[in-house]
Amino acid sequence: GLSLQDVIVRVKAERSIKPDSPVAVGGDAATPYADVVMLLDELSRAGIPKVGLMTDIRE
Repeated sequence: GLSLQDVIVRVKAERSIKPDSPVAVGGDAATPYADVVMLLDELSRAGIPKVGLMTDIRE
């Protein structure tokens, strides 16, 4: 998997090319919620405050 820093670098690179690109994050059942929150916080600190959360809608 990617490190937190790798994700930040990739998102910032993509946003430098396409500033209006939406950003969404998510995790699977094995991903601790605290890790998702940490990623959201780090993205905000990196100047990317608007980030969507991906969900798995079950019927």
